[in-house]
Amino acid sequence: MLEEQSGILNFLSEQKTAVINGAAGTGKTWLAQMAAERFLKKNKNARILYVCYNTMLAADLAENRFINTNICVTNFHRLGQVLF
Repeated sequence: MLEEQSGILNFLSEQKTAVINGAAGTGKTWLAQMAAERFLKKNKNARILYVCYNTMLAADLAENRFINTNICVTNFHRLGQVLF
């Protein structure tokens, strides 16, 4: 983990919500994964809604990364369909 990534993770742990911007390949998804997992370690009964724009990324995360966790992964479009 880079020093900058560690700093951002520490910052995220103090925030209720956050938006992370960056170009492709800069580690946004990794940061979100680590932040979600850190939060669950401290808050065992918590539930997290992880929303991303990309449908393929959401499917991959749900099927391969966040299996049997309290993290529900969906994409922006599906969330909109469910809510409306």
